[in-house]
Amino acid sequence: MNGEEQNVAVHLDGDGTVKWWHRNVAKASYGMGLQGWKRGRIYPDFIFATGGNAGAGRIVVLETKGDHLQNPDTDYKRDVLDFLTQNFSWDQAVPAGQLQIAMTGETVECALVLMEDIPAKLPALLAP
Repeated sequence: MNGEEQNVAVHLDGDGTVKWWHRNVAKASYGMGLQGWKRGRIYPDFIFATGGNAGAGRIVVLETKGDHLQNPDTDYKRDVLDFLTQNFSWDQAVPAGQLQIAMTGETVECALVLMEDIPAKLPALLAP
């Protein structure tokens, strides 16, 4: 974790609206990857839950990028995360042999935020 990512983690850890957070590892063997329409998975940096009672919260998948990394790959990842946010729905089916996550009504949001925009955009992602 670089210093900028560490600052995001400290912010998440100290925010009262965050119920839990997870630092995702960019490893195919044990990290949580998202498949877009190009080859290779996207491994978001953080996954966290905000809000209060069941159904009133939100699960956020956050990819952060250093300001110097604004490039076509960053645009692609932002497009994938925006698409996932706009098209998310809870699946009622549970395939045999897979982990079942209880549907409690949270919404799911995915975002890519440049580090220079973290102070302005992270509070909105944390809001219930």
